[in-house]
Amino acid sequence: MPFIRPQGAVLLKRLSGPRHFMQVVAGPRQVGKSTLVRQVLDELALEAHEASADDPDAQNTAWIARQWDTVRLLAARDTRKGAVLVIDEVQKVPRWSDAVKARWDEDTRKGVKLKVVLLGSSPLMMQQGLQESLAGRFELVACSNGRSRRCAPPSAGTWTGTSSMAAIPARPGWCATSPVGAPTCATRSSRRASRATCCR
Repeated sequence: MPFIRPQGAVLLKRLSGPRHFMQVVAGPRQVGKSTLVRQVLDELALEAHEASADDPDAQNTAWIARQWDTVRLLAARDTRKGAVLVIDEVQKVPRWSDAVKARWDEDTRKGVKLKVVLLGSSPLMMQQGLQESLAGRFELVACSNGRSRRCAPPSAGTWTGTSSMAAIPARPGWCATSPVGAPTCATRSSRRASRATCCR
């Protein structure tokens, strides 16, 4: 098993456990989010689909719907374990949070075991979407752009970074822990499993 930073180990446990919350990875570019998510997916015993809103086709919520439908098909292959959707730079898609909320809630009602990891590097746009549409539906993974260029250790539900990074208020169901990331669209299988918890 390759070395995974402590934050990655927490993310691995969360994704390996029952589906409770989306994982939101917030922080500036180049802090190790993409590298860590690839490590976690490689260790995770679930099918996974990765997509980036840097894709020129990611112009509206229909793009999010297509990514979501792809993972629903993966989840249908194994209704016991489910699958994982990872979307990088999600804040670049207009009305992204409304689209994510609608599909997350639909899967919750239908019992679809589709887990979600969202990454974003724009603090204001991420904060607005999370507070307006997704409150109570996610755990926050805060990443720093300090000298080490590494994802920050757990903090109390705040966005960790430079002074220009907006703070997300701590509240029940909002957790800060580990980092993840995602490249352009790709579907992959991975290995390994564990257990997860949410800070309350």
